[in-house]
This record gives sequence, structure tokens and C-alpha cells, in this order.
Amino acid sequence: MFLANSGLVVTGLALGYLNRPDLNKEKFIQNPFGEGKIYKTGDLVSFLPDGSIDYIGRIDNQIKLRGFRIELSGIDAKILEFPDIKESATIINAGSIYSYIVCNEDVSIENLQKHLRGVLPSFMVPTSIIKLDAFPLNVNGKLDKRKLPEPNLGNDKNIVPPRNDVDKIIIDELKEILNIDNISIKDSFFGIGGDSLNAITLCTHLSHKFG
Repeated sequence: MFLANSGLVVTGLALGYLNRPDLNKEKFIQNPFGEGKIYKTGDLVSFLPDGSIDYIGRIDNQIKLRGFRIELSGIDAKILEFPDIKESATIINAGSIYSYIVCNEDVSIENLQKHLRGVLPSFMVPTSIIKLDAFPLNVNGKLDKRKLPEPNLGNDKNIVPPRNDVDKIIIDELKEILNIDNISIKDSFFGIGGDSLNAITLCTHLSHKFG
């Protein structure tokens, strides 16, 4: 038995979204299995024979990154607002956001990223944007994200070297923690794959060196 948009009955369920009656009607529904209401999470699950629930995945493009819920199609929508971009597809890889585009040759990735920084929260701006001649398709003629080329995780960029010994120590620690060879002092910690656990590890290592 598979359930789409399923929710669990929990004590203390929220009353709803503030000033969003349309979303409340969509997400907070009467419990078809008993009394009260349930919240439609957007998760796809199945009940196992022992009664436990097996999580399969999302039925939409929503993901959670560093505590933020992100709709990947929302990023694509903003990319497609930029002139001369024909198609856009966004993925998550190694904790970072990467977007692929099909566009005219003269489209500037730098200008596109500047545009996105002006219309998206910082945590939704892609770490890298990759140009393709065409998107890989499946047998039904739809985008096959599994066949998109692996994003370059930081090996093809302008490296700004350490300015002093402190910079070098921090970068060396980041290389070890994040398993990345090339790190620039201009890089964003989260943009190169860092997360809250990596940040704790980095602080611990640095406290031992500088404490």
C-alpha cells in the first residue's frame, strides 16, 4: 500500500499557516483514518507488513538544505526569467545546489548569478551553473536528471590563495573536512558543501590549533 501526501497524526499539530487559508485547506485535512486532522507532508511512503512506515521520497521537488525547505522548481523559475535561457534544471549534490541550463552562447554565468542573488535568498542561489547544449532525455522524452553530468565540485574556478598563515591553516582544515582539493578564500563555506556538522568539526579543530 502506497500513500502520497500522507501525514502522521501527532500531538500538538499546528493550527495552520498564518493568513494562508488556501494552503491550510490543501495541507490540513480531516483524518481519513480516524478523528482530528492530519497534515499532508508531500512525502511518499509505504506501510510495511509489520506496520512501520518506509520513507520512499518526495512527490515534488521540495528538499531540505541546512534547515531551509527549498522548492527546486522555484530556482528554475527565476533562472528562466533571465534573457536567452531556454531550459533550466536544478539538483542537489553533496549538500550544494547546482543548476544546468540550455541557453544562447553569449549568456554570462556571472551576470546570471548576480541576477539570482538579487531575486533569491542566499541559501537558494546555486553554487555553480553549468551550460549544456541539450538536456538528457528518457524514453518518454522527459528530462532524465540521473544522466546530467556530474557538477564540478570546485576544481575549475579562480583560486584566490591564502593571504597569511591563518588563512592557510583554515583552508587546509577545510580541505580535509570537506574532501575538496581547491578552495579559495573567496569561497562560501556552504557553497563548497559545508554544513552545520562540518562547522562544528572545523571549530573544534581550530580551537585545538589556536586555543
